[in-house]
Amino acid sequence: MAFQPTPVIFKFSQQRGRDVAVYLIPPKRDTCFKFSYLNKSKAGDIETYICTECRGLKDKIRQVNYGVVPTVRVLNGALIDDPENPRWVH
Repeated sequence: MAFQPTPVIFKFSQQRGRDVAVYLIPPKRDTCFKFSYLNKSKAGDIETYICTECRGLKDKIRQVNYGVVPTVRVLNGALIDDPENPRWVH
């Protein structure tokens, strides 16, 4: 089954000026993925968010080649990429 755009919850960020995008993992929705703002498309309609936990690990372990940090795209307040199966793994 293909991923359907899913509304995302935005929470205040204590670290940055932009809110953090929160995706509650189904079915229980008691765990989540958190993503911080990365950039906006040239057209200005799609925002890209980066996984906060993966980014933190990459920053802490600089001597190890962590690889590409997973990102998701948001359009009109909804995730258009599947955060559980991103283009680059968590």
